[in-house]
Amino acid sequence: MLDSKDIAGLQAATQRLASGAGSSQPYAVVYVDDFVGSGNQLLTNRDAAAQFYAGTFTEFVLSSVICEEAISALSREGLNHFAGIVHTRSERPLLPNCDFLPDQTRARLVEMARAVHSRYPLGFKDMATMVILYSNAPNSTSRLLTGTYSGDHQVRGLFPRTKDLPPVWTPATA
Repeated sequence: MLDSKDIAGLQAATQRLASGAGSSQPYAVVYVDDFVGSGNQLLTNRDAAAQFYAGTFTEFVLSSVICEEAISALSREGLNHFAGIVHTRSERPLLPNCDFLPDQTRARLVEMARAVHSRYPLGFKDMATMVILYSNAPNSTSRLLTGTYSGDHQVRGLFPRTKDLPPVWTPATA
């Protein structure tokens, strides 16, 4: 297991595999992430690391949750994916192609999200993901759920992102 930022380790490990006695064996690089939304962050890190690989490797992405937007992006780059859950657009109530809510209700919720955060009301790339992980809420989650804590306009969400919390967050101020 190597961190993608461990350039020396990646270079040494891939060099050892590419020139080793079993070099005729196919080797793989597996990227592991808990949540893959758009795929942008994973692909940026992969592109930075891959330039230091010695040899050719089959690449896989292993994730507990992956969004369908990421599957397209990863496939274009030739990465195979395995996920516990594929989070489709049709499962996201704030998106028009989901039939969980009546159109009028969805429109009102999107309007409320815009009041919380005008620039990213439905999260990164307007993905409106509905996944909350034990460690944090992805930036693709609607601000209706995460809230916003920047500037003068502060709205507390049910699932605040850790980087959006005020500097001092205690139960007394919650």
